[in-house]
Amino acid sequence: MKKVLSFFFAVICIFKSIFLLNAQNTEGKDFWVTFGNIATMTMMPGNISLFEMRIRIVCGSTATSGTIFFTDLGTEHHFNVNPYEIYNYVLDDDEKYAVYNSISDNVTNYSIHITTLQSVSVYAYNRYAFNYNDVTNILPVTALGTEYYAISYKPATTATNDAYGVVATQNNTHLWHNGSLAATLNAGQVYYRTSGNPNGVTGDFITSDKPIAVFVLCKLTAVPSGMADILFQQLSPVNTWGKTFFVPTTIIGIERVRIVVSKNNTTITQKGAVLLPELEANRL
Repeated sequence: MKKVLSFFFAVICIFKSIFLLNAQNTEGKDFWVTFGNIATMTMMPGNISLFEMRIRIVCGSTATSGTIFFTDLGTEHHFNVNPYEIYNYVLDDDEKYAVYNSISDNVTNYSIHITTLQSVSVYAYNRYAFNYNDVTNILPVTALGTEYYAISYKPATTATNDAYGVVATQNNTHLWHNGSLAATLNAGQVYYRTSGNPNGVTGDFITSDKPIAVFVLCKLTAVPSGMADILFQQLSPVNTWGKTFFVPTTIIGIERVRIVVSKNNTTITQKGAVLLPELEANRL
């Protein structure tokens, strides 16, 4: 039986998180995204200006137009973008509330649906007050699947729990968490779940009967101890995982590699990770 695995690689100050996708195209015309809680802060009128959420759309060789639709509000924003340019959309206060998940084991309409006439690449940015921020690439619907293993990092404290969010792309989508039915969702609905496990959601098995978009939404983590930030990353489905990965080594010297396997008796072999002499001399 084929043995497949995926890496989670977190590098403080340089790389927040990188998922290596096996022969998977991140360009498309149809995308879904949701956002998670940040640090220990609650989005309220008094501090909502400290939260920043953005959608960035990167155009290819052909100009295109598209729509950013907010499911909970029922509103949409139309845009045009020229070849090889970036369209940057900053969410206003009402839109922030309409995509921000904070209550565990809850079903909402807190999603954004992005559609374009020509293929583009899409990124989402989530930030609180300059201290906590992360960005993720958004996978098109054509790259989504029905089986995922959560890959995250343990929360910094018991009050800053790890979480994931699932966006349904079709009506009547049945969603299971570790084999137990968690929710039945329609297109655009979001299931948000936090973990009481001190090690977070890593290893949780998320399955569905129709394609879903799954996001790790860790409220606050420390990679390594003493460093703190959020994690915001869309996960790749199991059917896109591979068996050979190259992980860059930086001069910081505090890289973390996490491996989650989908099959029992998977053998993992690692070699390399040697800094060049000129970089070793500059290690922090």
